Amino acid sequence: RRLNLKNELQKGFARLAAISGDGKKLALEVSELLVEPSGPDPGGTLWPTGYYRCVVDITTGKKLWGTKRDDSQQPAIVSAFRFSPDGKILAERVGQTINLRDSTTGALLRVLKCEKEWWEWAKQAEALAFTPDSKKLIAADLRNNIYVWDVATGKELQKFTGHRGRIFSVSVSLDGRMFATASEDSTVLIWQLDGA
Repeated sequence: RRLNLKNELQKGFARLAAISGDGKKLALEVSELLVEPSGPDPGGTLWPTGYYRCVVDITTGKKLWGTKRDDSQQPAIVSAFRFSPDGKILAERVGQTINLRDSTTGALLRVLKCEKEWWEWAKQAEALAFTPDSKKLIAADLRNNIYVWDVATGKELQKFTGHRGRIFSVSVSLDGRMFATASEDSTVLIWQLDGA
């Protein structure tokens, strides 16, 4: 299927995408563009003027909701998207935080943060994964820590350490009892979740 989003995104292009488990919703990080007349190709040089997130109904191609465009000099750009397995929540990593949104309305439900340190930039959560029951969210930060949060309350349930390099991905077992992390330190580590 080819989804034509020209009318919905106007001059923008999608730079990051995630699809819900039921195949009904598509989350996008959109970069809006502006033709820059002073460039080497006056008719075609494109520069981002801002970024926003939105969710599109895959069946109709219509935008369900979108955030306001961030056109600041240092815009908050999404580096990771994940739908919860039940499709109700969209987790987006933006700056030093993880936003949990209602996937149908875009309403901000909760903001999660890794522990604060002086070098805030280093605490950005990268890899994201939900447990199969959609009750826990697992995220790895740039300081090689792994956090497990309760989605309903935002409470930090567990913290893991052990990798010596950036963690690129998190994958949860189908029974929700354990998860794996893959790192640039050439290891894959297996962790057990509390209560599993």
